[in-house]
Amino acid sequence: MTAPAAPLLRYNTRLVWLAALIGIPAWIAHLTFLAAMVPYTDDHPEWDWTLHAATAVTALVTLAGAALCFDLWRRAGSVEPDTDTADLNPSALSRFIGFFGLATGVTNLVLILAEGSYVFFVRRGG
Repeated sequence: MTAPAAPLLRYNTRLVWLAALIGIPAWIAHLTFLAAMVPYTDDHPEWDWTLHAATAVTALVTLAGAALCFDLWRRAGSVEPDTDTADLNPSALSRFIGFFGLATGVTNLVLILAEGSYVFFVRRGG
């Protein structure tokens, strides 16, 4: 009888790293898009919806990555590495990557939503 697969092995390794780090480029894209579009929307207020759409899209992308990392962290359980050895088992590594991705995802989600909320307070015409 074979042992169940480690949580990290349930996902493609590239997918795990993409999920753990996707919030960073999503936040940068959001920041850049808003910085570029706010002056344009001052003159063309009918394009305000693009600022809200950028916030929604980048927030959803970040949430998807954080959700996958949360699932990875949850599946790994409360496995602590053996302090007597330098070897880390796959469950402990999965738990670390899951927590790391969840922390970066939540941090970037807060930044995206904070920037997105600023759109409501942008003063028009100067």
